[in-house]
Amino acid sequence: MTQKFLLATDMIDFHHMAIHNKTKQLFTVVMNDVDKARAAYAFVRDGIPHSFDCNAQVITAKASDVLIHQTGICHAKANLLAALLRSQAISTGFCFQHLTLADDDSLGYCVHAYNAVYLENHWIRLDARHP
Repeated sequence: MTQKFLLATDMIDFHHMAIHNKTKQLFTVVMNDVDKARAAYAFVRDGIPHSFDCNAQVITAKASDVLIHQTGICHAKANLLAALLRSQAISTGFCFQHLTLADDDSLGYCVHAYNAVYLENHWIRLDARHP
């Protein structure tokens, strides 16, 4: 497995104290990687509202900012999920989709972001956007 999916970056700042404190709440030493991925995914999906859904007044991108401000768009939520999982040495990357904003292309397009996580010897896709 390539190391780049385990690195901290400017946006995936898992060494930040806010991320560190959240990992202590989410994970226990007896949890395996699948359990950790489930816990982190459920937290980001259900505990961090999408900025558009809650009419957030702040724009977040960096994982720690998403956690501190408790909001983010799909890209930001994907950064937080990656930070939580990479902090546990679980390889996590990103996937992107080109989507229409309506049932047709009348309103244009956006790029949606979500995660790819390496568990049990294969990549799985996790979308923490929440419906």
